[in-house]
Amino acid sequence: MGMIAFRSALVPLVLIALCAPALASATTTTKGAIKQLDTTACTVTLADNTTYQFGKRCNFGKLKLGDQIAIVWKQASAARQAVQVFVAK
Repeated sequence: MGMIAFRSALVPLVLIALCAPALASATTTTKGAIKQLDTTACTVTLADNTTYQFGKRCNFGKLKLGDQIAIVWKQASAARQAVQVFVAK
């Protein structure tokens, strides 16, 4: 009887362990106007004061303050790690 209870508890734990990486890498898209561009820190801050971190080799050449953009990002520890950015048309 103990072995059956153990197996019953083990199945949900295995499913959670298998799904956790997919949940952790889920992305979100946020839209807003650019309030600040920091090319040294590779960050973009939107009008709502939310800051998004880009990779070390960021190129904001086509972006300017006030542009309406959409940022695809994922949570990475305390930072919002940007994956892609699009200028809204």
